Amino acid sequence: FGTDPESIAPWESPSIFLNLGFFILAKFFLTAVSLGLPVPCGLYTPVFLMGAAGGRIIGELLALLFEDGYITPGGYAVVGAAAMSSG
Repeated sequence: FGTDPESIAPWESPSIFLNLGFFILAKFFLTAVSLGLPVPCGLYTPVFLMGAAGGRIIGELLALLFEDGYITPGGYAVVGAAAMSSG
């Protein structure tokens, strides 16, 4: 859960933006496929995860633009998850 460079390094190769973008796209299409299957499944958790990933992308972008250290990308992930789950 730390933000030391050793724990973040695996997520930054090739790029945290590419990794999170791929996650959002894959989660979106796999959620659409799973909702079309004749099995019971939920929609809340995938939407919550996509919102968290989108908020994290915005937080990482703002942290990259404003490098003074006051921006926490994880906070933007929480706000993004709440915004997507609220509708």
